[in-house]
Formats: sequence, C-alpha cells, structure tokens
Amino acid sequence: QDYSATAIGNVLALYYVEGSIPNNLPFFVTSSVHLTLTAAAPPFFIGTVTLWGTPTTGETAYLTVGTTQYPLAETTGNTMAQQAGAWAASLNTTPPFDASYFANSSGAVVNIFATTAVSSAGTAISAVSSAHLQLTVYSELQNRIQFLQSITDVVEDEIPAQARWYLQSEHSQI
Repeated sequence: QDYSATAIGNVLALYYVEGSIPNNLPFFVTSSVHLTLTAAAPPFFIGTVTLWGTPTTGETAYLTVGTTQYPLAETTGNTMAQQAGAWAASLNTTPPFDASYFANSSGAVVNIFATTAVSSAGTAISAVSSAHLQLTVYSELQNRIQFLQSITDVVEDEIPAQARWYLQSEHSQI
C-alpha cells in the first residue's frame, strides 16, 4: 500500500504513494535463477498535475510537456483518481511522450518524469483546464525560476538601499 508500480517495456518503476514513506529511501533488487534484475537511478522528476472538479465526457484538458501539447479526454463518472490514472496510462502510450517521459498517478495527481537526459535548463510543463475539471501544475523548473526571481528581486531591492547607505555614511564622514 506504500508503493505504486508501473511497467514500461522491460523496466519496472516503483514509486512511493503520496503521503507515505519519504521518497529518499533506497530500493534493493535481488535476481532469481531465471531473471536478472538491475537497480537503476530513478527517472528525473519534472512535475505534477493535480486534478479537481468533475470529469465530463466530451471535454478535453491539455498538458504541455516541453513544446508538445497532449489532449487529455475526460470521462463522466470517473473519480479524480480514476481520471488521473487514465491520463497517466494514455500519456505513456502516446508518442512522443512515451519516448522521453513517464507518467504515473497517485490519487488525483499525475506525476511526470523524464526517462532520458534532460537539459540543465529543465523541462517546462503547463496545463489548460476544461470547463468542469481544473488542473494545477507544480513544476520543478517553474519552482526553480520563481526561486531565482525572488532572489533577484531581493538583490535589486537591497543593493540600491545598501549603496545609498554607503554613500550617506561616506558623505557624513567628510
């Protein structure tokens, strides 16, 4: 109950379920006589899309990963967890998403991971909600950009103030 597992080709990806054990604990694998298992570094986390509202058949939300937009069809009667699971499964079989990314779901959240090398600039994700289903995106890249912008704002605010203080203190010593 603490883990979620998804297979892509010959890779079995194991993830902690939201709200369970912290995600920094290691996984260990043991091979059998007929099957060799190899532990690999986990995929690079890109971000999440959280769903809330009411999925409605005939409506479509959109997810953009990098520069490609993916339509996500809704199904009336699905719970948020069912809709997130359906979207993750759909993304994992949709080119070109399936070549570079992996999605899984945890409750009403779709998690996005890069399975190939990602540039140092990261990969942006964004979403467009439908009339009845709202999507909220959390992106590591956007989070990093917001953090850097807040540092820039502080520096721009503080440096002029320090420069004025320095000039005033120098002036008063003359």
